[in-house]
Amino acid sequence: MKRKLLASLVTLMMVLCMFPAAVFAETSHDINDGDVTFGAGDCTGGCEGHVVTGTVDSIWNQHQIAISGGTHKIILDNTTIREPGVGKSAIAISGNANVTIELRGSNAVTGASNHPAIWVEEGSSLTIEGTGSLVADAGDSLPGMGAAGIGSGYGTNTTFGNITINGGDITANGSGGGAGIGGGYEVGGGTATGNITINGGWVKAYGGESVLGVTGGAGLGSGENANYSGTITINGGIVFAAGGANAMSIGGGGRDIGESGNGTFTTGTDGNAVIIAPKGIGDFSQYESWDGIFVNWDQQFSEGNVDAATMANGVVTLNDANANFQVWGEPKVDYPLTVASGSTLRIVNNTRNNAGATLDMVAGGTLTNNGTIMLDGREGNSSYLILREGRSQTAGNGTLTNGTYCAVKLPLTEDLVTLNGAEDLSYTGEAYEPYVNVELEDLWGYTQGFSAGADYDYTVAYKNNVNAGTATVDVTSTGTGLLLGTDTVSLEFNIAAADFSIEVPKELEIAEGEDALLSKLPEPVSFEVDDSVQDDLAGVMDGTLTWYLDETRDTPVTDDSLKDIAAGESVELYWTYTHEDTNFVTSKTGSTTVKVTAAENVNPGDGDNDQNGTDTEQGEETDAPKTGDETPMALWISLFAVSLAGILLLVGLRRKHHRN
Repeated sequence: MKRKLLASLVTLMMVLCMFPAAVFAETSHDINDGDVTFGAGDCTGGCEGHVVTGTVDSIWNQHQIAISGGTHKIILDNTTIREPGVGKSAIAISGNANVTIELRGSNAVTGASNHPAIWVEEGSSLTIEGTGSLVADAGDSLPGMGAAGIGSGYGTNTTFGNITINGGDITANGSGGGAGIGGGYEVGGGTATGNITINGGWVKAYGGESVLGVTGGAGLGSGENANYSGTITINGGIVFAAGGANAMSIGGGGRDIGESGNGTFTTGTDGNAVIIAPKGIGDFSQYESWDGIFVNWDQQFSEGNVDAATMANGVVTLNDANANFQVWGEPKVDYPLTVASGSTLRIVNNTRNNAGATLDMVAGGTLTNNGTIMLDGREGNSSYLILREGRSQTAGNGTLTNGTYCAVKLPLTEDLVTLNGAEDLSYTGEAYEPYVNVELEDLWGYTQGFSAGADYDYTVAYKNNVNAGTATVDVTSTGTGLLLGTDTVSLEFNIAAADFSIEVPKELEIAEGEDALLSKLPEPVSFEVDDSVQDDLAGVMDGTLTWYLDETRDTPVTDDSLKDIAAGESVELYWTYTHEDTNFVTSKTGSTTVKVTAAENVNPGDGDNDQNGTDTEQGEETDAPKTGDETPMALWISLFAVSLAGILLLVGLRRKHHRN
């Protein structure tokens, strides 16, 4: 029995362990079937989401979505709630609930009279994401009342919970004195808090107006009469905010008597939003650190419409010829940005502290310019367009105009580098250093050069640039100038082998029957090169001269190649001179005419050789000395010696006679 009970318990536990996968999976709800409600005890282990579909838009069918605590994900999938019921919001978030709404398809929600479409009660939080759209309309208001499209209703405490928007196409309309997103009409002029953060998406927020159109709520911020003390952060997406009547686009709502606080405005770190604020931003306390593209953000501007910037399929387009699109700070744009024809994007010094501006196109970002981009700065406050991934991030047929103290920064790539004077080079023994030019050419009609040097944009180093062959020039960005990073572009250029001339005798004579021809063939008598070549030619002169019988140089000459050529005939021999000095052309060719002559006169005799080494035959004269004019010199010398001896003898006899 105990074993059966234990087995049953184990089975039950195994079944229960499988419940979370089923219970906490994505669930579906049709708003037509009734209210969709969740509390703190629902999905305590987390859930994939509650999908809400359907439409309620008549007084006979009134339902709402209500979350009274806990953490939940609501997926609006083509959902419409126009009639939530008297005194209700289409979506009500309370009890410190933490709710994420994902948008799929087209969705629309409306609050009852003086109620927001989505009420985010103080202490709770709302995050909106997804790729769908949402229209959130506050309910109609009575005089002295009004609610936000997303945020709080009217009352003596219009503080709202934290609202974050990460994506989607969202339109929020306040009513009466309510903000588009933020607080409702404040009764009695109290303080309202609540933070709004927009990280992405296309957000349009319209504050409501009082009955007489005198005042109203902010586009983003608090409602009428409230002293706003929250923080509004816009660091992504497109945001259009318009206050009702005299209210700010971003900040505090309007007020008949006195002023309301505008809270704190920031773009966060590395913001890249496009912000359209035709009625101004109330708080400038952090303007030196703002990053973004602002459209008529200052109160001095009154133009700027909701369609000045649009978003479709993730592409942000600036398309208003009358709007002032101006880069502020250093926004890091990681999405496709297009300047439409007729529109102008200004990357110039701001009007608050004269600081320069930088549009930084980072990885994932592209800049298509079909209009005009103005680039201008001032001394000590330069402005820049940065293309982190190079020219490949750009497109379009627009114009880039530049003033002073401004530049384009981008990585060093091969398309920026050219070599001048690297053509038709040949070896001279000296180093070649063709001129390196680094230049950005014709970026929307704009051309910009870069400077060489360790303290500038790039350095240049040559390799293998003396001897014949392939030489290299390395161009390396310093990373401290207008060229980003420390990339190296290597370009090759060719140094051709130098030419030389060789002189080999053009003619040669050999005797008929020559059988030692190779030893009789001539050697080179001279080598010459151009005066510009500084080389001793030792390697060239240490070459080999090879002889051939045919012009195609297929048959080599041998010792007895011409032994059968008769006297009086001529033969053309062809030569090739080769060497191993690679700085000069490898070979030269030519030819020599060989004339065959008769052999020397040789008399073969039958007799013995005489004392003079010649053969004599009977009847022939010998080479004996002849008399007269033909007397040999030896005979004269002998006669002279005999005479001299006689004279000396006589002299000796006379001296002897005198002594006696």
